[in-house]
Amino acid sequence: GHVMSKSRGNVVLPEDISERYGIDTARFFLMSIASPDKDLGWSSRGIEGSLRFIRKVMGYFDSVRIGIKSSKKVESKLNKAVKGVTADIESFGYNFAIIKIRKLFDSLEEEESKETLEAFLKLVHPFCPHITGELWEKIGNKAFISLARWPQYDESRIDLRAEEVEGMIERTRNDIISVLKLTNIKKPRKITLFVSHSWKYAFFRELIPLLEKTRDTGEIIKALMKGELKQHGADISKLVQKLAGDASKIPGIVLDQKTEIDALRRDKSISEEFGCIVEVIRGEDSKEQKAKQAIPGKPAIIIE
Repeated sequence: GHVMSKSRGNVVLPEDISERYGIDTARFFLMSIASPDKDLGWSSRGIEGSLRFIRKVMGYFDSVRIGIKSSKKVESKLNKAVKGVTADIESFGYNFAIIKIRKLFDSLEEEESKETLEAFLKLVHPFCPHITGELWEKIGNKAFISLARWPQYDESRIDLRAEEVEGMIERTRNDIISVLKLTNIKKPRKITLFVSHSWKYAFFRELIPLLEKTRDTGEIIKALMKGELKQHGADISKLVQKLAGDASKIPGIVLDQKTEIDALRRDKSISEEFGCIVEVIRGEDSKEQKAKQAIPGKPAIIIE
């Protein structure tokens, strides 16, 4: 909690940090915890976290297979990251840029195109010039990465719907883990996922612009009762009260019931991770009370 001072003996020397962690790790850590115009507190735990990330990146480039084309999901995340990181660097928001870089890295797959790998390294390069130079050469480039052009993003390749599908699956996985912990079930036999009733998708699409205008729940409910949603009045009143107080439960993009069902049925990662059958059911097709709790982007769950 004290300012660094030789008299206090609490000085952190760049030479010592460089020898122990590497200067790229130090740069990455310093840029990740504060803007250049703000004071910061030194954290040995924090720099260890940055070191782990650097090692993960280097390990990834040791094993990644270079293919012809990256998936549409990765292309979307890459173009979104290039757009965001570019804006953050230009506005000196280096800590925000690094958050986006970390998220992009987590989305990279076992096989990626050389173009995607190059773009990722270019984004990391201002923060870690030494390791990115080595990895740039490792994937077959002879000229220095510092001479390469900064990546450009293509707005048309940013697929927010695809990203929302991925986010919905990841949220469902995390919810399953939470239920397993609460119920103390070690080896589930079956996981049943109830996808939201179809009317709730229309409700969410109408609710979002209303919440942007007002937080008056009475006014919002009155506006929603004018159309076909009126028949679900009791449920809508409860949902509006709940969502107006916690907008984090509203997905960034409201998909549709069929898209969610198809994505969950097509995805095999949940059944493989938990080692059991996963059944996906429309809310309308079940008499389970649990099915009524499902909302767009967040299926209800029963584990046996």
